[in-house]
Amino acid sequence: SRTPLLIGGALAAVALVAVLGLLLLGGGGEDDGGGTGEVVGSGPLDSRVFDLDSGEGALWIARADGAVGKFDPGSNEEVERITPRHDASPGLKPAATAITVGAGSVWVDAFADAVVRIDAKSGQQTNIKVPEASEVSQVAVDDRFFWLLAPKKRQLTRVNVGTNRVENVIEVPKDAVDVGAGNGFGYLITTSGDLYFIAEGDKRLAEPANVAKKAGGIAFVDGTLYLSALEGSEETIKRLDAESGTEGGSI
Repeated sequence: SRTPLLIGGALAAVALVAVLGLLLLGGGGEDDGGGTGEVVGSGPLDSRVFDLDSGEGALWIARADGAVGKFDPGSNEEVERITPRHDASPGLKPAATAITVGAGSVWVDAFADAVVRIDAKSGQQTNIKVPEASEVSQVAVDDRFFWLLAPKKRQLTRVNVGTNRVENVIEVPKDAVDVGAGNGFGYLITTSGDLYFIAEGDKRLAEPANVAKKAGGIAFVDGTLYLSALEGSEETIKRLDAESGTEGGSI
């Protein structure tokens, strides 16, 4: 999903790479278990990139020309290009402004009156009617729910991935900036560092845990929450417990 630009240097560099071409960065070896950041492959792009995510054996790119590109990480080549279809507005120009992968599908915010769900294997497309879909800026998905955050409208929408139906639209703070998803929960973060846990069936936000003085983005990876934060003048990536919000270290 789209990541708010709080940690300027690193994220700006990633954004620039996305504009100029596709780079594949190497992970760490077995000895240290960490990432090296070494460029292990690259490939040219013929369009600017709005967003990208990986999953279902491929890298998926939301292209500025409105298409979704599927890249094979082994060959560094684009193996398929999909144009999101708008059933409700067939004359609408294709768009793909945000993308996330999960539950066997590629989920595309198409800057329209619906979100496009693309089956990662068959390519079959499904339009899901979502309130204020054109105002969505952040998306996240796990194997149970798809989440869409529209900060300007102060709305967080939860879609059941089994039924493709909107279950709840939750009012959020005006400084809500990003949403993550994992284990059936939604994780909402604000720029003031308030972290909200949203369980199945919740129709409103509970009291948050304040985890940073200033925050910019959140992601759920392998059972752990990662948060981009600004503490004083220091920019960090915090590692948080996904059940309690307790800090478990920083990067």
